[in-house]
Formats: sequence, structure tokens, C-alpha cells
Amino acid sequence: MRNIDYYSPLSDLQVVLADGSEYDISAVAFSDKFDLALLSLSGWTPESAASIRPNFRTLDQGDKVYTVGCPSGLRHTVTAGIISGYRRYGDGLLIQTDAPINPGNSGGPLIDTRGRVIGVNSMIIEGTEGLGFAIAARDVWQEFNLEGAD
Repeated sequence: MRNIDYYSPLSDLQVVLADGSEYDISAVAFSDKFDLALLSLSGWTPESAASIRPNFRTLDQGDKVYTVGCPSGLRHTVTAGIISGYRRYGDGLLIQTDAPINPGNSGGPLIDTRGRVIGVNSMIIEGTEGLGFAIAARDVWQEFNLEGAD
């Protein structure tokens, strides 16, 4: 999953996983509604990686969460914070968190303490600290017609 603002022609893109394996991108599905692109990888099979387990249940304010991303090119960076609140955004739900979301984290997962994806890191309010937002996993899964929720 990536924010659309990072999109370029498919021939220019590769995905590099934490173990160093590289995959070409074979297809892209777009969501203008959420400013997201869902990438399909050539040669990737569900057996070749851990599955993504979304959690559609609402966590409580104060519950611990983690973000994973590549801020300033620092690959596989993990940051921690809490759920600060929930905000309606159009007909979707944004998860407010104080976990650092920096350029390079957008499109990455917001994860609960059990390792389940609860949202997709989306934006911050510039000029503030500890005020980041993720699109709720339920909204993303519905937008792209994905399966596999807990």
C-alpha cells in the first residue's frame, strides 16, 4: 500500500522487502477517495510472506500502536504511540495517533500490539507534533475489496 503522491510509472518501481528480496510491480489499483495505490507484485505469492491481518475492531483511546515506514529513507523504521481518538472524514474513519508519522511513513501500516493492521498511515497536520492520522483498515479493505479480516 502506498500513498498516490509517491506513484511513478510501473517500470520505475520495485518493492524491496525487509529480507532484501525484490519484486517488480505488475499492477496498481488506485483509490482517489483515500489517495492510495494498492500494488500487485510479480512473482509474489501468499506463501512467500506473512499474511496481513487487519483488525476491524475499534481500539480504546490510550491503547498502544506502532507505525512502520521509511522516513527520510531510513528503511524499516518502527515508531510507537497511542490511539488519541477517532475522527470522521467524509464517510470514512480516521484514527488519530501520537505515533510519529513522517514523510516516508504515509502508506505504511498502523499496527496494534498483536501485530494486526488497524489503519494505513495517511497524514499529519503540519506545524504540530504528535498529531497524525491513519485511514481505518476497514475502510481500506472495503475500498479495494480485500479479504482476510480478524
